This record gives sequence, structure tokens and C-alpha cells, in this order.
Amino acid sequence: MSEEMAIETLAKHWLTFDGYWVQTRVPFKKHRGHSDFDVVAFMPASSKVVIVECKAWGSPTDYPNFQTAARAKRIKEMCRKAHRDWKYFGRSAANKRLKLQKLYEFRLVLPGRLDDKKKQVDLEKELSLELGFKVRLFAVHEVIQEVQKQVEKDMELRRVRYPDTSLEMLRWVSRSKGRLSWRHD
Repeated sequence: MSEEMAIETLAKHWLTFDGYWVQTRVPFKKHRGHSDFDVVAFMPASSKVVIVECKAWGSPTDYPNFQTAARAKRIKEMCRKAHRDWKYFGRSAANKRLKLQKLYEFRLVLPGRLDDKKKQVDLEKELSLELGFKVRLFAVHEVIQEVQKQVEKDMELRRVRYPDTSLEMLRWVSRSKGRLSWRHD
């Protein structure tokens, strides 16, 4: 298993700040071959399970958004794949140990922008009804912004550095209070 990608690390922290127990790169065996979920989160108090898949590929023109039917179709395919993968995961050795029952929410983190909020909400509702669990779509920058907000709230309570470099960088940006200056000498 390889190390976490940067956005997977931020997605992990995004859920950890909300009180979830989180594990990244959770492997499972499929009918043919193996796969993994980028982030699996469990809320002990409510037994909610959240899966996060982080996608990044190709050029920015390939990034899914809702401006074409083909791109919306690609998003639907990714969500349906997660639904199928959840069934495999349910029978996996990893889940025999974790004993996760019902998927509460699937979050798909996509590069690029999701500019049409109405189409986004409509697609989330359609997929949630079809798949039987909540589906939410996020652009990468939205995840970064959410973690940044959580770091800003948390850093005043902590008063110490974060052991994770991605959180420490966000703490540093927050402490600058907009006084960052990027010079090219």
C-alpha cells in the first residue's frame, strides 16, 4: 500500500475534526482483484459510516462538472462503482475486523469546480435515492477550505503544532492572517 495522497490526508482530517474515527487506504478483495477506499470514517456514537473517494486525473478540461451530460454520467458511474465496492467491502477481511454495517454517506471529491449548485444538488438527490445512502459531491478546494476553517478554530485551543505537515501548513497560513507575501526575487 502506498502513502496517502495530499487530498486523502485532508479528507481524513476533515472527518477527524468532526469526531469520526478515520482510516485511509482501506483495502478489500473484489471478485477479480483488489481495491481500496481512500477514506473510511466511522462515528461510534451514531454508527454512521462515511466513505470518501478522492479523484484527480488528466487535464483540467477532463475534470467532471455538470456542464455536459457526459461528465454528469461519469460522476454517476463513480458513485455506482462505490455502491458495488461497498458490497465487496462488506464481505472483506478488513470489514470482518471493523464490522461496519450500513453505509450512511458517500463523498466524492473531484478536481476542478462544481459551478452549478442546482444541478449538483439535483444529482446528489438522484444518486442518494438510487443507491440508498447519502451522496455528496465536493470540489477539492471545498475540502481544503473546510479543513482550513477547522484548523482556525482548533489552533486557538491547541496552542501547539500539529504532527501532520498538511495541518501545520494550514495553521501557518491561518496565523499569517492574510499577511502572506509571495515574492519572486
